[in-house]
Amino acid sequence: MKIILFFFLYFDKIEMKPLDVDKAEFCTNLDCDNESEVSVCGIRIDGNGFRLKYFKNECELLKYGCKVDNTKAYGLINSNYCEKSNGKLITNDGEELMKPECDKFDCANESDKLQVCGIRQEGKGFKVRLFHNECQLSKYNCENKLKFNITDYHICNGLSIPVENKHVTELNKVKQLIVVDGTIFNRNNNVNDTIDNFFAATHVFDMPMQEVKGLNATTRRMLLNIAGPVKVFKPWITIPKNISDDYYHRPTLSSCYHKCPMKCPDTYAPVCGVPGIVAREPSIMFQNHCFMDVAQCKMQWEDKSPTALSSFYIESSFLFCLGDELNGLYRFLPLIRTLQHMGRLKKKGHFRYKLKNMRFFNNLLSREPKLMG
Repeated sequence: MKIILFFFLYFDKIEMKPLDVDKAEFCTNLDCDNESEVSVCGIRIDGNGFRLKYFKNECELLKYGCKVDNTKAYGLINSNYCEKSNGKLITNDGEELMKPECDKFDCANESDKLQVCGIRQEGKGFKVRLFHNECQLSKYNCENKLKFNITDYHICNGLSIPVENKHVTELNKVKQLIVVDGTIFNRNNNVNDTIDNFFAATHVFDMPMQEVKGLNATTRRMLLNIAGPVKVFKPWITIPKNISDDYYHRPTLSSCYHKCPMKCPDTYAPVCGVPGIVAREPSIMFQNHCFMDVAQCKMQWEDKSPTALSSFYIESSFLFCLGDELNGLYRFLPLIRTLQHMGRLKKKGHFRYKLKNMRFFNNLLSREPKLMG
């Protein structure tokens, strides 16, 4: 009984794979040595879809089919299908050489030397990266399956183009180290005592500041004692070479020179926005600089107040966002200087004492001035 069962299984196995005599004879006589190098596109069924591959010529396509089952053999199809799908090339030995779609970005001899800044959204925030040119950006997106879009170049200020060897960096591209003095913010001289203090230290000292010209030593010391460093130093603003005055740039021409942002990240980097001396809008603390720009753009586009067109939010010292008293003092400083120059107010004594102690503005004047004459 066991012997009979063995023969049944043996004959059944032979019936499953019948010998294809015609295919064997055809493959034996197949010679591809003298065939021309004209690539062709092959197609075969793969599951519920299709698979496309490049072959050096039609003979190589047939030769590949001789080495595999009929279900894995390829048939001829128009080469346009392989060009659109970036197929694979088959060598004489049947080894697959990848022909990635990113090879079409040949940036080695790129004539465009203009660097571009790329930005992409990641979660609730954004990532920026500097590229040699637009071709390098497209190639990087293709190789890493990312979507960096070109944005304003000033957003990448301070960034350097990453090099392939991360352990080698040119000396002229090394940024200076910023040293933070922790004694200003912490009694125990530990800058990492709290996250808030550490952020305050790095945020304040890492902000580029420009010294205000035209102040002598006496005036500079007085302003430092009374109003803080905002009167002596102001944030450094990079003015681009090409300034656009279109609809999306016009609201920021007095401060940032970039487009009005459509969306802002949730990064907590608070800034105090001062709308200007002649504006009626209050000084407001914003979550970051981007939210301040959005408020400035909406204020002009939507005409929120009679002084909306003349109001421009500028990042200033946080002191001017502490209340109406300091805000009123800041707005009326030009009037104070004018009255002093006219002799209506004393330049020293009682007025200086009141100003230094930040009292209410109506207590600064000895009598109400007649502003209209």
